[in-house]
Amino acid sequence: AEYMGWRKTTINSAEHPIVTSSASSPNQGLMHQVSRQISYVKNPLGSSPLSSGFKMNNLYIFSSFTNWRPRPLFMNDDTDTYCYVDYVPPGNHFFQLSHRTSRYFNEKAALESQKIFVKPRDEEPPIFILPKMNFKLRRRFMKGNSVFKDFIDDDEEALRKMVEADMKNGKFSKIMKSAEQVNEFKEILLTKYFKYLKGAFMYYTTEKTKSYPGFSMLEFGYLCRDAKILDGKLKHSDTDRAFIAANFDTDDVIDNAENRLCRFEFIEAMLRLAMTRYSELVNGKVSPNEIFTKFMEEVVGNNMITNYEEIENFRYNQIYTLGVNDVLAANMDIIEELYKKYRDRFYLFTVESAKELIRDAGVDIPPKQVLGLFASSKMSVIDEVEKNHKNRNSYLSMQMVEFYEFLVRLAHYGFTGTENEEVPLHLKVDAAMDTFAALVNMTKAEFHDQPEYYDDLDY
Repeated sequence: AEYMGWRKTTINSAEHPIVTSSASSPNQGLMHQVSRQISYVKNPLGSSPLSSGFKMNNLYIFSSFTNWRPRPLFMNDDTDTYCYVDYVPPGNHFFQLSHRTSRYFNEKAALESQKIFVKPRDEEPPIFILPKMNFKLRRRFMKGNSVFKDFIDDDEEALRKMVEADMKNGKFSKIMKSAEQVNEFKEILLTKYFKYLKGAFMYYTTEKTKSYPGFSMLEFGYLCRDAKILDGKLKHSDTDRAFIAANFDTDDVIDNAENRLCRFEFIEAMLRLAMTRYSELVNGKVSPNEIFTKFMEEVVGNNMITNYEEIENFRYNQIYTLGVNDVLAANMDIIEELYKKYRDRFYLFTVESAKELIRDAGVDIPPKQVLGLFASSKMSVIDEVEKNHKNRNSYLSMQMVEFYEFLVRLAHYGFTGTENEEVPLHLKVDAAMDTFAALVNMTKAEFHDQPEYYDDLDY
């Protein structure tokens, strides 16, 4: 041991109380906490055969009580000793120290081999009872555990899928000179303009022209005039040509006639208008992406109306809450029956279904605004030319998870302009549930506003 650079090795076994004195099984036996401290000093005569490439603070213990697997020892700076603490059963135990983690020892790897005997405990350990901890458990809304768990939000992944689908379905590659420009345009759309154009598309097709889910040539011209895109250099004849060039001649576009622009065609038409507006730059060194950016910043600006942020903020800040989810979850059977009752003969809940429900519920809402309410409650259509018609989402029919949001928005609208307009949204939904339940001859569940915090014992 002295030759290897160690002056003294000591094994100290000390018993420490544990919480219980009974074993979980007869074979386990009573357990002891044993502290083994290995004291050392470096060889004063110089380096040892083990010192080359060996860091003295990397020591491991292999033992019968670790199933001969390496466990690190820790340096105690105050006492200048290595320590290892573990719980072991009584009886004979063997251990070996090494500066390597291999289970196969040799003369250079092994530092010490020892045998220790741990006596059985001869007295009952004291029982420690932890004092009661006063804490509160907070309830919080988690979408994955709510009735909205299947609703696909416009997160970064969904938006990227929409942009990629639109680029695939449109004729952008015929306008761009290279695949690199196509990819650059995709990133420009995703990071700067897609939400704005998508929101404008939804607003003008639902609130302004009622042509949802697409634009006719006349309605596209109206948007360009309303957004001040017709600035003298661009005329109605230019918007007509952009419309014709972008219009996708296929029967596969979801719920959209051939003579109407869907979302990706609308974006393509805007790119074509940009190329026409700055035609003097097209044959130069300016790329279509730079021209489109210039067009969006200098001509379009903020002139197009969009309610995208308003719809999203209401969903995330008002609908995705504990109270609203509690009311809907308590009345899911009523909501399911309501959904079934107003589906059409193809088992689809459509805009006409929504109008019929609103009429029967006696909600005073102009028919032309029902479309906006309907569209605001829907998930975005990812791919408008999806080949799998069975699985794709539709603009004109509503899934069950979208129907939940539709009822919430309908309840909110029903209190607009009344003395109870400022009442919390979940209480509006609870009040409206009486009317919805009556439509299917059911009784709504009694709702008790649950606290956000629970005491630890109450929980």
